[in-house]
Amino acid sequence: MSKRQRSDRRDGAKRRRHGQKHLYLVLDDWEKGYSIHEIDDHAFENRRSSYGAELKLAPVVRLEAPRGVLIGALGSKVVALWQPTVSKWAVAYDTKTAGLAVGPPHPDALQTMRFVVAAGKKLYAVHEGGVHCLDLEAEEHQWAWTRASSSPLRLPGCDQDGPVEITSTFSLDTGGDGDAGWKRRGEWLLPFLGQGHYDADLDAWVGLHSRRYMCTCDVPEPLADVRSGDDDHDAPAPPQPTWELVSASSLFSADPDPRRGDSAASLVHMGNGEFCVVEALLATGEYVQLRLIRFRFERDRHGRLRASSRHCGALSCIVRKLDPLFSPRAFCM
Repeated sequence: MSKRQRSDRRDGAKRRRHGQKHLYLVLDDWEKGYSIHEIDDHAFENRRSSYGAELKLAPVVRLEAPRGVLIGALGSKVVALWQPTVSKWAVAYDTKTAGLAVGPPHPDALQTMRFVVAAGKKLYAVHEGGVHCLDLEAEEHQWAWTRASSSPLRLPGCDQDGPVEITSTFSLDTGGDGDAGWKRRGEWLLPFLGQGHYDADLDAWVGLHSRRYMCTCDVPEPLADVRSGDDDHDAPAPPQPTWELVSASSLFSADPDPRRGDSAASLVHMGNGEFCVVEALLATGEYVQLRLIRFRFERDRHGRLRASSRHCGALSCIVRKLDPLFSPRAFCM
């Protein structure tokens, strides 16, 4: 594994104090690739308008690479992976050391990836041929690819032409050492757009439900022990978890201009009961307005949850967007 350290004024060991976390943004704002930007807590201080104070971004590192990247985060590292047809390498930026590292080539069995997600201490790539995981803390500090599942997630009707209505939820147990298989949870869907995050204070998963609502969802009950390969329909299915919609209209842009209807939003778990909405609104041409709104969940006098940004802050900036298939990604680490 090759590794190149940065020794400029952005040295990670000097930046970070007492385990303080920062927000990192990955943007497609560079003609030759992608940029990683760091935003610390000071940027949000005294900037608590609902619109957001203007933010000046400067990259901590740029990745000169082709389009078609998938971004994940693991520990203190932001990891960039490209589809096998584009590049067979992964690159990681370590936010603690400000170092760049290049991992081993993709395994031959890794096919077109649908998405990547961190679980435990590994980064999982769900692809058309199954699931592979990338371990950045393998023996002798070498990255390692392993197969987590050779079973692709095939939903009923996906082999047919036209739109497919998905009505079931599936899970994959990554805790074992063998080749895991997908198991059907039941005839219900999790109420999130994008990724859900576990929050210990609420003891629930939290995620975006729509541009106007958040959602808190009870953690689904574990599946009964079923041998891999058994018919999922014969396994006892846990009941649908209960969930609660939380109004979040005050956190999103209220601009009624239909030309700005093309937006993308994601949710970042900041820790200590705090979250951040990252919203990208079409501005003009190749530019988007990026809005960052930090908030906490509070209960009103009736005991209902609400999302409040009164004590957290909001930021806004105009950035370039050059990859039509990429949405801004944000991580707290």
